[in-house]
Amino acid sequence: MGAKPFVFGAVVILSGILWQNFLHDFVFYAIGLGRTIQRIEEFPYTCRRLRHPLLESCEDMALDSEGRTLYAACSTSISRQSWSPGGTKYNSSGRALADHVSVLKIDEPGEDGLFGLHKLDITERYKSATGGREIDVHGLDIEALENGLLRLWMINHRPPIDESGQPLDATKLGANSTIEAFDLRRDSSQLDHVKTFHDDAIQTPNSVSATGDGGFMFTNDHGNYKTGALRELSFVYCPGTLGYCASNGTCGIAYPKGNFPNGMTKDKDGLYYVAQSTKFRIEVYSRQDNGSLLKIDEIIIGMGLDNLSIDENGDIFVAGFPDPICLIKAISDPVNVDCAASIFRIRKSIGERGELRYEVTKALEDAEAKYLPVSTVAVHDAKADKFFLGGFTSPYITVCEKRK
Repeated sequence: MGAKPFVFGAVVILSGILWQNFLHDFVFYAIGLGRTIQRIEEFPYTCRRLRHPLLESCEDMALDSEGRTLYAACSTSISRQSWSPGGTKYNSSGRALADHVSVLKIDEPGEDGLFGLHKLDITERYKSATGGREIDVHGLDIEALENGLLRLWMINHRPPIDESGQPLDATKLGANSTIEAFDLRRDSSQLDHVKTFHDDAIQTPNSVSATGDGGFMFTNDHGNYKTGALRELSFVYCPGTLGYCASNGTCGIAYPKGNFPNGMTKDKDGLYYVAQSTKFRIEVYSRQDNGSLLKIDEIIIGMGLDNLSIDENGDIFVAGFPDPICLIKAISDPVNVDCAASIFRIRKSIGERGELRYEVTKALEDAEAKYLPVSTVAVHDAKADKFFLGGFTSPYITVCEKRK
């Protein structure tokens, strides 16, 4: 008889630990039990979808506020179904070879409403895995240099090849991912290749953020697991790392323990913000002298998260997935399936005792999926109070302008 209370007590304790450390977040954050999703009409914006072959599958975006220009890392919805290492798609022969950076002049919608849409051309200095100029874009960041020059940092999921240039089995090897640096003059459409960063620290890159000194930070959303069973269990096992590369090409791991780290951005105070997707929160880091990152805070959002962006006011915006079941369907059938989308605004302030405070509010939400894509990124133009939103497999982007 004495053993039964002990066993019962142990079960209660273990159940409590399991609930607190896994099941609570899974039930209320991942699945979203009891979650209220608001209609787009509840927000003071008028939204419309922009459809064009150059605006498909725009995973990430970055805004050059001074130049009043939006840059978007785009592909085609069909191509993403074949080659998308970040989404565990490894059929390199199905690549459309059409990935590109699209450009929109955000103050000039034009008669067609497409904001002077065009794409950037890559110069001959860049060489792809097969010796051409095709690129396999994912994450994107923009850094303003001197004399009207911009530096574009891009995640490039190159397919693996052998020494003779023949394709290797990507289902076993994964992508041969690199991070590319390009320079662009604001009055030009030519991307001038500066450097390819290839290092053992760059394994499963998702997002990139310029450090301002010629280098960058980046997220490895699956750590070192490019393929295999542990990658498939990533939502349970939660691997992931944060990395850095200096201007001289030296790279390393800046923070070794992530939880499916996805989007990353840096604020004006030099703090880095990372969406830890399977922890349903944003973590805040300060950069150390040796290049490593020190976690100093966290911001609970309460749902799966993707890319981050920051506007001129210093407000951070993150795209969230309020309906994960629909998200899975949309990834498989992006042309025919639309899902609810959520965009959160995070505003930083300093408390009376010097502590950091973060206010989290909904900036946009579309319960009925009327206008927003299955959003992986939202960029806010603070000057005009206007949003541009893209989605990893979405066949369109959306613009939302403040209702007058």
